[in-house]
Amino acid sequence: MKKIFLVILVAFLLGVSCNEQEKKMNKVNFAIISGELLNDKDKIVHIYNPNTLIKKEIEVKSDGTFIDTLKNIEPGIYHLYSNRNRVKFYLEKEYDLNLVADVKNFRNTLHITGKGRLESEYMNKRDSIVNNHFSKKEELFTLNEDSFKLKLKELSNDLQINLKKSENLNQSFVEKEKRNINYIFLSNLKKYVRYHPYYTKNDEFEVSNEFLKDFNDFDYNSVVDFTFAPAYKEIVTDHYMDKASEIRKKDSISRNNSLFKSIETIPNQRIKNILVFESVKQGISYAKELEDYYQKFLKISTNKENEGEITEMYSKLLKIQKGKTSPKFHNYSDINGKKVSLDDFKGKYVYIDVWATWCGPCIRQIPFLKELEKKYHNKNVEFVSISVDEEENYEKWKKMVKEEELEGIQLIADNNFESTFIKEYLINGIPRFILIDPQGKIIDRDAPRPSNESLIELFEEIGI
Repeated sequence: MKKIFLVILVAFLLGVSCNEQEKKMNKVNFAIISGELLNDKDKIVHIYNPNTLIKKEIEVKSDGTFIDTLKNIEPGIYHLYSNRNRVKFYLEKEYDLNLVADVKNFRNTLHITGKGRLESEYMNKRDSIVNNHFSKKEELFTLNEDSFKLKLKELSNDLQINLKKSENLNQSFVEKEKRNINYIFLSNLKKYVRYHPYYTKNDEFEVSNEFLKDFNDFDYNSVVDFTFAPAYKEIVTDHYMDKASEIRKKDSISRNNSLFKSIETIPNQRIKNILVFESVKQGISYAKELEDYYQKFLKISTNKENEGEITEMYSKLLKIQKGKTSPKFHNYSDINGKKVSLDDFKGKYVYIDVWATWCGPCIRQIPFLKELEKKYHNKNVEFVSISVDEEENYEKWKKMVKEEELEGIQLIADNNFESTFIKEYLINGIPRFILIDPQGKIIDRDAPRPSNESLIELFEEIGI
């Protein structure tokens, strides 16, 4: 601990005269983030702002300490990730935050000091209040409209009381947080529209005309709120997703094209850049018309860093198009410890299911996959399921395979989502299905799910 404070003190003393001069010239625009992580294995901390997509990696030294200057800092909520632990904190220019924690017991040992501590502590308290109100999500979202709104107003009231009780907060932070509390209320109104029919199993449910009246004349183009408030960003994202659905129905065009058309209507280029980047980063690995998809992104985006990341993904996807030789997995273990590789199935079609025990949509595909395996039991096709569960869930995976009586070849990836095979297929969401021919060539890197009738059509088309 002494070492890290000495480092900060020296850095401060060496930079006093320069910093003072810069302040006078209104050029200071940086923050210092430092800390100490006990029992750290990764030796890297990741700093990320999910609203602005700003990210940075900081090296953790052998003694567990780290320190870095974040230049051109933008006021906002940042996340620090390390060893699968995460902490949120608030940063703006001239802030100097120090975080200390034992990685093995991160939540209970985390200690934050320095300028910005109060705002960070406030945010964690605010999130705790929200989580407490939503601890019984199903019970909450099955309420009728009026009762649900009353519950949300109780939440807003608790959040406002908490904000008033939190003393010595940065005034600009307080003003933005007042608006954020309202956005939390509004974003949950929108969630009710989706969650109520889901939890009540009433697909025909529609909210009354008055339920969403708070969105009349809503401003969807505030960059300040978009880069500060996750709830506001969520509202804006939903707005343009809904608009894409309307365009799709009206113009009878594909989901991807309607999404691009919707994003093109965003007046603010900063918001437009962030939303198109996030949408394409999630969607490009599923795009059937890859070149067209990529060019539409480039037409909308003006952010060179984002374009570079998507171009890298595009280049990798060119290597796994139909007819290309499939990436291979080597020595994946089955539940008995036997090592299995993709080359073991040469001469047969291979239908691969990438899944995990914690993935609800994956579990829902299991009955359909079982039926498919029965139907094609004596055909020239192998059904290979690859779990991306992490090491601590291996026993859970084995138990599920046995209890659910899962058929086919049941394997576990050697490093979950970081496995080479998974990364070469750019898989960032599951379930994911892949179809490979007897020569090891790709038929479809995003094949239809077992529940989709078009999969049978595809099997018949290729002669399985």
